[in-house]
Amino acid sequence: MLEIERGGVQTRVLVAILVVVAGAAAAGVWIASGEPEPPTLPDVDLQGSPRPVVAHIEAAQQAVRDDPESAEVWGRLGASLEVHGFILEAVPCYDRAHVLQPRKWKWPYFLGYCHRGVDVAKAVAAFATAVKLKQDHAPLRVVYGDALLQTDQVAEAAGQYQTASEQDPRCAPAWKGLGAVALRRNDLEKAEEYLRRAIGIAPSYREPHQLLSQVHRRRGSEADADHELAQAKLCADEIPLPDSERDALGWYEGQSLEWRSRRSNQYRRAGQLKQAESEWRALLTFEPDSKDAHRELSALLVLQGRIAESKTHYDRARELAPGSIGPLVAYAEAHAQAGKNAEAITLFEEVLTKTPDAISARVNLGAILSRTGQRDRAINELNRIFEKDADNVPALFNLGAVYADALKWSEAAATFERLAKVVPSHPEVWDRWSLAVVRAGHPRQAIEIL
Repeated sequence: MLEIERGGVQTRVLVAILVVVAGAAAAGVWIASGEPEPPTLPDVDLQGSPRPVVAHIEAAQQAVRDDPESAEVWGRLGASLEVHGFILEAVPCYDRAHVLQPRKWKWPYFLGYCHRGVDVAKAVAAFATAVKLKQDHAPLRVVYGDALLQTDQVAEAAGQYQTASEQDPRCAPAWKGLGAVALRRNDLEKAEEYLRRAIGIAPSYREPHQLLSQVHRRRGSEADADHELAQAKLCADEIPLPDSERDALGWYEGQSLEWRSRRSNQYRRAGQLKQAESEWRALLTFEPDSKDAHRELSALLVLQGRIAESKTHYDRARELAPGSIGPLVAYAEAHAQAGKNAEAITLFEEVLTKTPDAISARVNLGAILSRTGQRDRAINELNRIFEKDADNVPALFNLGAVYADALKWSEAAATFERLAKVVPSHPEVWDRWSLAVVRAGHPRQAIEIL
């Protein structure tokens, strides 16, 4: 025990020790006498989670126990938790990673994402730290701007959005953010300019349409406002903000059915069918009776020409989901994609016999019938869709194309005109409509359309 003398050397030593300890604490370094103890792992209730998810998170927890001074293993545990919905549990992991690796920008970046749905002020602080460490990442500036706008720091938000738009002029959320700022300032002209730019880059991005509806409503243009809201309902939920750092979380850490499906679909779109297959094979090692795995494997094996093997998984998927048309639809779509038109037609007809209101199946059947020259049947199938859904966009587009292939130009023009009213931002509708009008003998009307 140190003996303290007022004003003496011992006092100065003790003060120095206390300063060091306080500084270490502020830096997040734990100091302890005797055997050091690592920071406590967050409690995670994994009950009810899928077995692949449980195994993955438990492996990440064990990695932290094995190497508690590694920022990477703490960060990976945080990522494993975050992508599977354990947001609050991920926070102390990212916190710890940042303490151990304070110059790495992705830890406060990921921390900000975890905070923004719970405590926006903390998200602002985390994103501010990340921006100081990484100034050239446009997606970071966009989400930082969003957090600033949520906390009414409008000028600061505008600065982040502006920088993001300069770093990536094709970043639709940056232009949306500038539009939202202009709307806050009641600068309706600028708001419309920015929002239309966002829509031009990403026509299926919902929020710019919603904000543009507010612009029109403030101007008293109720019809235009309602039109934009109708457009918003046709848009996707996804925000078009590609981000290699955030995307990597799910790619490498996601073990849920949702993440496995995303990876498989991306592999499939890229033509990497073996990699897509491996995702579902891995799931079967945990869950041999996964109807989703058998359904997806049946389709992927058709695309690889392994028909007998695909039939085994197809039959098993139907056994596991006897009341569902999902396995049949997936199997039919795979045959269509593989160019096995006769088999696809038979399978889609079976789908529609079981479920006459399966609109997507009827759209696909119409497309295959058109592709195989059975245009009258295709027109009949596509027109039946409008009895249930008068504004079905794929059906309208395909029907217009079938009429054009059949040289029924007046019918094609009328169909594409209907489509233009439903989705004015459709990338092909105006050109196809004007072409059909010209072929129908009305060139002046085509000029007005364009």
